[in-house]
Amino acid sequence: MKKILLLLFLISLSYLGNAQLKGLCIDNTTQTPIEYLNVSVKNTNIGTVTDTLGYFQLDGNFTEKDTLVFSHIGYNTKELAAKDKNLTVDLTPKIEILNEVVVFNNLKKIKTKEAGTKNKIKNISIQFIEDDSIATKDNLGVEIGKIIKVPKRKKYKLRELYFLVNNINAEEVTLRFNFYTINSNNNINKNRIYTSPIIKRITNKGSCTIDIEEEELYFDNDFLASIELISFKNKKEKNSPIISFASNVFNGPILYRYNPSNKWEQLKATLDIGVGISILVDVYK
Repeated sequence: MKKILLLLFLISLSYLGNAQLKGLCIDNTTQTPIEYLNVSVKNTNIGTVTDTLGYFQLDGNFTEKDTLVFSHIGYNTKELAAKDKNLTVDLTPKIEILNEVVVFNNLKKIKTKEAGTKNKIKNISIQFIEDDSIATKDNLGVEIGKIIKVPKRKKYKLRELYFLVNNINAEEVTLRFNFYTINSNNNINKNRIYTSPIIKRITNKGSCTIDIEEEELYFDNDFLASIELISFKNKKEKNSPIISFASNVFNGPILYRYNPSNKWEQLKATLDIGVGISILVDVYK
């Protein structure tokens, strides 16, 4: 009898370990799927991102006490109890007020320069932060970022974003680039600055440039630029990072969060290695 009970207990553990929560996210006005929407479990580091057809999957044993958070830059955030294992979630588009334009009246463009990590060294790498308590590595929705300093009495208009891929451990990796304001108390705004999706698909290592001038991004205070992992195809080596970026020393700290429900955290790496992001900016005074 004891052996039977033990066997049933082990089967139960195996079932729980493979539990999944699946769903589809759609626009409630057009009934079309929403790609690359963040899905996270509130007050945890667990999260994922919908695929190009709007589907998502979370591994874990969730109950109705767990709250799922659905967020996307173009939609109102929605929260639901995780009581169903197969969900269809409809989200309402939000009318977003575009970035408050930094007033450039009577200001003069004085130069164009590179801000952020100017010199990226190939043998110094940074990768997405992993949470060892999460069973699934390469947690979609994880972000790493760098604070871009804006000098006093100067204003930046962003033109191009640069980074260098040291290694890619998949057939393809899809990244999203986000920007966040920082207030006078040095607190990072939890919500992204409204832009059209800035997405880059990576298939090879090497330098990458993204034209962001049309996004009309203006800053007169420090801001955070981040790289978010939103998709990958056919990972090659199971225990190796999905992608790594060139960086440099004395360039930190590393800012990171596992999903949009989390607060931003700081990681002080050896030799103050930071995230290797640089941005071409027009400087006004």
